[in-house]
Amino acid sequence: METKLKKNATELVFLINAAINNIRMYPATSTIMLQAVDRIHAAMDRIMQTTDSVEYAKSGKTPLVLGEPLENVYKNKAPIISFFGMMIDLDIRSITIEKGITKREIIGFVQTFAKSGAEIKKAGGPTKMLEKEDVSHIIINEIVYVEMDSDQRLTEMDIHSEEIADYIVEDKPIPTRMIKQVKILAKEPEWISEVFQICINKVMETAQQCPVENFSKTLQRVTESLTNLSGKNQAESNDLFLHALAEMDDLVLLTMWTHNLEHLFSDRFYRYFIEELNDDKFNALIRSMKAIPNSDKENSGCETPLIASRYQVTNLLNNIKKTQRLYKKTKKTVVDDDSSLNTHRLRADQLQTALNTLLRSQNVASPDLMMLNGLAKTVENLLANDKFLPVVSLFDQLRHLLLNKDVEIRITAAELLSKIETRLNRAGRLEERIKLSIKLMDWIRSENQLSPIYEKITGQLKDLSEELIRMNRAGDTDHIIRIYRQISNGEIEKNSEVQVVCQKMVEDLASEEILDVLIKRSKIEQADGPNEDVGILAAFGHPAMERLLDLLYDSKDRAERNRIVRLITEIGEPALKPLIQRLQKGGPWFYARNLLLLLGRLGNESHLDVLETFLKDKDDRIIRESVVAMQNIGGGEAGRMLSGQLSKVNDEIKGLIIHALGMIGYWEGVPFLLNMLESRALGHTKAAKNNLMIKICDTLGRLKEPHAIPVLEKITTSRGFLIKTYDPAVKAAARKALTKINTAGSSL
Repeated sequence: METKLKKNATELVFLINAAINNIRMYPATSTIMLQAVDRIHAAMDRIMQTTDSVEYAKSGKTPLVLGEPLENVYKNKAPIISFFGMMIDLDIRSITIEKGITKREIIGFVQTFAKSGAEIKKAGGPTKMLEKEDVSHIIINEIVYVEMDSDQRLTEMDIHSEEIADYIVEDKPIPTRMIKQVKILAKEPEWISEVFQICINKVMETAQQCPVENFSKTLQRVTESLTNLSGKNQAESNDLFLHALAEMDDLVLLTMWTHNLEHLFSDRFYRYFIEELNDDKFNALIRSMKAIPNSDKENSGCETPLIASRYQVTNLLNNIKKTQRLYKKTKKTVVDDDSSLNTHRLRADQLQTALNTLLRSQNVASPDLMMLNGLAKTVENLLANDKFLPVVSLFDQLRHLLLNKDVEIRITAAELLSKIETRLNRAGRLEERIKLSIKLMDWIRSENQLSPIYEKITGQLKDLSEELIRMNRAGDTDHIIRIYRQISNGEIEKNSEVQVVCQKMVEDLASEEILDVLIKRSKIEQADGPNEDVGILAAFGHPAMERLLDLLYDSKDRAERNRIVRLITEIGEPALKPLIQRLQKGGPWFYARNLLLLLGRLGNESHLDVLETFLKDKDDRIIRESVVAMQNIGGGEAGRMLSGQLSKVNDEIKGLIIHALGMIGYWEGVPFLLNMLESRALGHTKAAKNNLMIKICDTLGRLKEPHAIPVLEKITTSRGFLIKTYDPAVKAAARKALTKINTAGSSL
């Protein structure tokens, strides 16, 4: 495979990712989006000259482009991480783009993947959404990459344990194409244990949204599915599952005791906890049971603790009593000096103490607060031992708590994540902080109550964003700045107090220093893909534009002014309001000319009135730029305004306007142009007259107007003596125009 082809296919990801980000802020019909689609389409055309399709895939943790691992130089780029991360989030194994894709399909693809994962899944998945958008040249999951090791055992790169756990927990059939490989994996006890633990975590994450009675039913489905896949008998599998449970945190073990699992494990469940669970785990379980009545008493502000599900409390009490009965049965079959009986007796006594504590309490803590307390202790222990990766794995468990209906639970969960951010910052764990910020932004986006922790986390996210921007990693701040900006300008509705805090965050972050860092970075030629800093500048909105326009005003270097103009053009629509305000204030001719150039690139017909005022300027350089700007915007109103100035401007500007009318396609101006062509008073000099006549002929040819044929033929056939003659260059222009008009007529 050619290196150039792979490089082009990789850089296409940058363009696609930028378009996905932009369409969240701008309409699909906006200038910036149309330009983005044009760039994507042009890049695809180049790629498809040497191949019929381009594929992107994930094989385990490895991104693949055209079936080969991505080059290391690209792996840590934010657009790459975002694009392939999106594939993982949506369970997409591969995306294939085929030759023949249209711009309409590109817009459909970008609009689909700009939606949140929840919206896409709710709509039936990406394939279904692309079908609705009539996108036929982009295919999801057509290609799946599989790799076996020398023992024909599936490696970690092929099938994710998380993916299989999703199928099992959601009670979906594992795809036929995967069954054979999964069964090979399932022969490994370690893999079965890993999937089982993932399933348990997933069940616990969704437990708050489902009736508690469903917990044991789901767990039964998990154990039966994994047993069938492994080919082991039920007793062997149960031992494996119980050992896997013993390795999980205290909250999981306690949760198991609050459900009736006897039908799954028989009395093996109780025996395992009494006879085989290590002392540390067993003692932690007892402490958790005893702490249930007071788990939130200190923080609740109530005289009595909150009440958990009676179903769970009843199960916990019954499970302890069943263990007591089991102890009495065992006591009759074991001699008094047997050490196992002594251990059993001691643990049974501990359970009895826990039982008495529970029976004395009238109320029990809420399960959400129980989970938070358990997670807080787990996090504290992990961070104390510098175990950061396991902490990251807990973020998903906290997500539903951040979105809980109870404001106290939401705030408590946010406070825990804020503490984690502080510790991660202190330890210099930047990548983990970025992952944490994604979860925090879910809360910032959904939370409607202003609280001290909301303001504190906002400050932490501002500090993180500043740090990333200074490190030239502005792309990693997109999810932060974009949401704060949307809250600030009302796109995401919040109460006024929250909105003010978010507005201040954006204003403080958009300091002159930070904006100068972004602008300076934006001037550097990026060899490894599109400039991600432009999108951040656009997200800052007004402050960024004011700084750029200040620099444009002060700059004495033409090359620098050109760079700033290109940068503002890429920012697009957010630049329009401050740009027009600066135009109305005035300034040096070169400053005004650049502002007019930008308005022509970014504006629409609603801005023509502003441009029309500059057609009357005393400086021809300003007038010229106004004409070009109106030509770029186009439309009948622009043609009307321009043609209305023909009798008021000098010959040079006349020629520019005549050319613009042709470029705009202003057919209503044809009669006026024909009159000019036949006028004896055209032009102040003979050279100027000939030049204007040539431009009129060119414009009539461009407009392909049949009514111009008699006048043009008259020019081409004139031969002198008593008949008026025309300059050879004018005749040549008339002949060329006639050819265009006649060709257009014959094709109808």
